[in-house]
Amino acid sequence: MRSISFIAAALLVTPPVTAAAQQTFEGVVEYDMISDNHSIHTIYYQKGSHVRMEMNMGGQASAMIMDGTTGTMTTLVPS
Repeated sequence: MRSISFIAAALLVTPPVTAAAQQTFEGVVEYDMISDNHSIHTIYYQKGSHVRMEMNMGGQASAMIMDGTTGTMTTLVPS
């Protein structure tokens, strides 16, 4: 009987803890995608609903700036 009470108490506490842990991500993620012949270096920045992705593949750089509030995306190709 005690184990059932303990499980029930644990289940009642779990949803608030889970909901508190689900916050929006703000920060930087840097990664490489590698296929057979290509390597793409990507840096991903996010703050609120704004995202910037910088990509470099074979010396060709580009960036995308996305605004989730307005639903717009701007692509930059320096070359």
